[in-house]
Amino acid sequence: MKNKVFNPNISLLRFIFCSAVLLYHLNILKGGYLAVCSFFVLSGYFSTLSLNKNKSLVSYYIKRIKKIYLPLVIVVASTITILGLLNLNIFNFKSEITSILLGYNNYFQINANIDYFAKSINSPFIHLWYIAILLQIELVFPLIYTSLKKISNRINKYIPFIFMFILSLISTIYFFYTSKNSNITITYYDTISRLFSFLLGSTLAIYRTDISVIPKHKFRKIPIGIRFIIYLILQIILFIAIPSSSKLFALSMIITTIITLKLIELSTILFNKNIVVNSKIIKFISDISYEVYLVQYPIIYLFSLTKITNALIILLTVILTILISYIIHISLKKKNILLKLVFILLIIYSGYKFITMTNTKKEINELKDKLSDNQKIMKKKQEDYKNKQNEIIEEKKEKIINEEEIMNYVTNLKVVGIGDSIMLNTIDTLYEEFPNGYFDALKNRTICAGYDVLKGIKDSGITWDILVFNLGTNGEPNRECKENLRSLAEGKEIFWLTTTNPDVPETNPDLINYANEFDNIHILDWPTEANNHPEYLYSDNTHLKPEATKPYVDFIKNGIYNFYLKNPNKINS
Repeated sequence: MKNKVFNPNISLLRFIFCSAVLLYHLNILKGGYLAVCSFFVLSGYFSTLSLNKNKSLVSYYIKRIKKIYLPLVIVVASTITILGLLNLNIFNFKSEITSILLGYNNYFQINANIDYFAKSINSPFIHLWYIAILLQIELVFPLIYTSLKKISNRINKYIPFIFMFILSLISTIYFFYTSKNSNITITYYDTISRLFSFLLGSTLAIYRTDISVIPKHKFRKIPIGIRFIIYLILQIILFIAIPSSSKLFALSMIITTIITLKLIELSTILFNKNIVVNSKIIKFISDISYEVYLVQYPIIYLFSLTKITNALIILLTVILTILISYIIHISLKKKNILLKLVFILLIIYSGYKFITMTNTKKEINELKDKLSDNQKIMKKKQEDYKNKQNEIIEEKKEKIINEEEIMNYVTNLKVVGIGDSIMLNTIDTLYEEFPNGYFDALKNRTICAGYDVLKGIKDSGITWDILVFNLGTNGEPNRECKENLRSLAEGKEIFWLTTTNPDVPETNPDLINYANEFDNIHILDWPTEANNHPEYLYSDNTHLKPEATKPYVDFIKNGIYNFYLKNPNKINS
């Protein structure tokens, strides 16, 4: 193998993968998440080559700390500083930041039931699960690989390749199995299930260094350059065409990994034949690709707090991501004392802010306990409802003529409510006020997930007079998901609460505009009511304190009451 330092063809791959991830986070490229598999392959490949070059594990670990961990610390420190300057409650992120710095953020997100694919922008750090997995692998993998090398030197040089190849196959099968039998989010975040791409990249590196410098190829009639282009086009098609909701999700990740292996292999062959794709722009983005990954989501998060148009957000995000990534990159690569000093001061200041963050842990724990208790209450109430629903006699009511009778009518309606943690926090009170109601709420539930819940309720034979939705806090607004929910309502009245502190600023305006198109969707403006009573909400400006659960339910009840007061013809219709 030629000992050349820089391969422009690999830079091209990094450029494409880096762009795909950024465009995915900007909601432009729906399959861009697949490029993370490609980066795992590159990491496995180059980590193995680096281990072969380094004389000791200590020198290898020092280099990886400089390359992976230091930029991570700088980005986290910078984000903490900016959040502090904006007077945002950083304590909400304290546990998450701890998990990032200690390298277990992927499991933190699993435990918090965070859906990466919901495109929630409720944290500037949601993308750092990938770095956590990388840190975990980089901590253990070198020890395993160097042990294999020692064994191979005594017994047989093929042992590392055979071991890694078998391990790669087992890991790939495990990933595919878990994707079919587990929660998709757990499959995506779990270190063991994501190992396969890294291991296959390592296996290719071992093959190249220990077995064959230039792999043999079939289909020799097709020029290598054409084959490289074909694989590259196939990879880009996957990035464009396969959303995370696709049934081909897991298979596409495996195919992406295999294609990346082929692209690395062909890139090396072309390089050895002095056939390269050389571009200063491509090399520039490739060199800062790791920093680009770290920086992009904090910038997207900060822009999500503004009212800037989406097109301008995209433009500014790209520009600032590249600029800041370059600054971080050169500060670590070159002897720039001033930049190093700035980042040292940032780390010290952010460390101080981190340690002295206002502790809202007590109220957060209270909320968690309340939500957990309410989950149990809700399940019991749901069972009770199913047991008694056949006993509910539909009596034809006399014409209602006064306000008291209208309120009585409202409280006795068969209300089906679907919501997220906001509604879950009030389950016991909801059942008290709507004894004939059926409610289903869950933390981090999105509008799209609400459709599956309502369909399940409908398929179980449960009927309703009206629907109440408290969905929209988590994830991007999606018209198709709202359309699906509306179609299941079958013309019944829908009362939809706008949300406090939604992940995406346009969620509430989008919901209001959508409701204006239909006579049976009625907006209940909960944020305005909550803003008039700041004592209702915890410090996250989203979740309800215990004393606010009754006002919340009364707000829903009164909203429904006011509708029927103005539209008495809708009663018993």
